[in-house]
Amino acid sequence: MATTKAAKAATTASAPRLHGSTLAGATAMHVLLVGPDQESNLSLGYLASSLRKAGHSAEIAPFNDASDAPEVLRLARGADVVGLSMCFQIRAPQFLRLAADIKKERPSTPIIAGGHFATCAASELMHDYPQLDVIVMHEGENTLVELCDKGRRMLAEAGQIAGVTYREDGEVRATMKRPILRELDALPAPDRSGPSRLVAGVPTAYIMGSRGCIRTCDYCCITTLHRVAPGPRFRQREPEKVVEELSDLYQTGVCDSLYSTTTTSSSPRPRRTSTGSIATTRP
Repeated sequence: MATTKAAKAATTASAPRLHGSTLAGATAMHVLLVGPDQESNLSLGYLASSLRKAGHSAEIAPFNDASDAPEVLRLARGADVVGLSMCFQIRAPQFLRLAADIKKERPSTPIIAGGHFATCAASELMHDYPQLDVIVMHEGENTLVELCDKGRRMLAEAGQIAGVTYREDGEVRATMKRPILRELDALPAPDRSGPSRLVAGVPTAYIMGSRGCIRTCDYCCITTLHRVAPGPRFRQREPEKVVEELSDLYQTGVCDSLYSTTTTSSSPRPRRTSTGSIATTRP
């Protein structure tokens, strides 16, 4: 998928930055979220909006290849926390080198990893790579917010947060499993600041219609993810909410909206919506 040149720049919240301020007795944190962004990273978008809803501030920094590292390092100098979206094993060496460089410059800045690969290899990563401080297991919206709500006590009190792998007294430990979020529509709309992504020159946005999968394919990491978080394997948004989001995107200038789900199989029960694509074209 093509992106405009401006998409290389980090996207920031339109709300006032809360970095260093105090919120409900705790320090509001400024979080730099780093990950691949060539096709729009909905995961980072949902993390950013969840953090902002909780009173923190968030910034998304594209890290599509090693050439993006200098800009990420520059942005990390102004962050209280750095989050790494480690979805793919093939890119893990780049993310680990980046984390090491950030730690070298800012040793007191917590670095939190998440995503499919980080979850599936959490224990090994924490054993072998001291530049990582915490790994968020499975879906991270609520977990990351609760970690940031700890403020400067985040690492000292990470063991109080469900759904993380962390270190205590030099030992790698895991907290209790965090149940899967059942109601996807409870999440705030994802951050979509910055330029639209282009498909054949047409501004396009991705929409989450569901999460999970009902199948148990041996080769797929989704099967492993289901083992680390109890709850329903497959969840869908209400069709009306999806249509509302499509309408909002249309009204804000998105010409074609692709309705995308994170599952590869059909729902186990009939619903009023289905997986696939919906195009809404501005006349």
